[in-house]
Formats: sequence, C-alpha cells, structure tokens
Amino acid sequence: QIVQLYIVKSCQNRNTGNNNNIFFFSSRRRHTRCSGVSWARRCVQETAFIPPDGQFELMTYRITENINLPFKVMPVINEYGKNKIEARIKLKSIFEKNIYATNVTLKMPCPKNTAIVHTSAGIGKAKYEPDQGGIMWRIKKFSGDTEALLRCDIELSVSPNDKEWVKPPITMDFQVPMFTASGLRVRFLRIYEKSGYKPTKWIRYITKAGEYQHRL
Repeated sequence: QIVQLYIVKSCQNRNTGNNNNIFFFSSRRRHTRCSGVSWARRCVQETAFIPPDGQFELMTYRITENINLPFKVMPVINEYGKNKIEARIKLKSIFEKNIYATNVTLKMPCPKNTAIVHTSAGIGKAKYEPDQGGIMWRIKKFSGDTEALLRCDIELSVSPNDKEWVKPPITMDFQVPMFTASGLRVRFLRIYEKSGYKPTKWIRYITKAGEYQHRL
C-alpha cells in the first residue's frame, strides 16, 4: 500500500520580511524549505510513503509568524483600594462561523487572600476554585465569530502582611476541530492498494491549546 499526500501552505514573499516556513518530512528523513522566489504565493509539497502498522508521525513543522489565533482575550481589571477587584473579560472567537471550539476553559487568576467572588458569564459557567488559584470559566461549545463576556467581583481579606498582587497571566485551554492555526492543509490523499482492499479515507484537523496566555 502506497499513500500519496499533496500539501499546500500559504507562503509569503521573501521581500516582505516574513520568515518562510520549514517542513520536516519524517517519512523520508529529509527537510525541504519553501522557495523564496519573487512573488511566490504558495508553497507546495508532495510526498509518497508506505505506512507502517498502527499510528505514526509523518511530518512535523514549526511556524513563528503569520499564525491564525483562534481566540482573542480582552480583559479590563480595576482595583479599588486593597479589598476589591473588578474584572470584565471579553472572549472573542476569530474563526469561521461554521466551526466550533469545544471544552473551552479560561482561568482568571485571583490573589491568595481572595474571600468572596461573584461571577456572571454570558455563556458557559464560571466559578471561583481556590485549589486552581482563580476563577474557572468553562464553555462546552463556542461557535466561531462570537463574543462572550465574563463579569467578576472579587472581595479580598485585608491583613497588615499582605503584599502587592503580582498578576499572573490569564490562561486558556481548548480544542478547535477543523481549524489550522498555521494554514497548512492537505489538498488530497491518494491511496494505491494492489490487493483490492478499499480503505476508508478521511482527513481531520484539530487545533489544541498549548501555553495560551494573555498577560495582565
């Protein structure tokens, strides 16, 4: 059985100053680099391989620029004296409407001397969880091109030994099926099978959060 993949990645002109993308094909133990030919708009790679049994890694790559971020976090944090914090966090999905993010979790950090927390979320559920060190906003399904707002009123206990709060970043966890942050896509998948067996072909994209942070 021989499998042939045809992969396309949008590629910027070298004259714009953007870095070209480097693809590593582990099936052939070699690497190829997108050409910086003047006015080149797309980088195309094609590879054929004989797959082993079970799951395996065919290709890895790294990209540092022109990344399509799936979410935009817009926080507004106001501190009133030493005993109250007011937070308003707007979360916007910046992918297509027909795509849905799943298991979205946003963590709004709170000071260690947090006493009482009141939350109100436009969608999903938000709750202060002391063992997590902050307010956890969980949304099972978040559609594309959508905005949601989280309101938090945090009351603090005051003691003479309290130090100034050094704000940790807001963090997120999520999965976005059928979305590629890098723009890399498989244009076709062709399978040559001499035995007459008809395999089922399908391609799945999924973007997962790694260290997705918004610094306050």
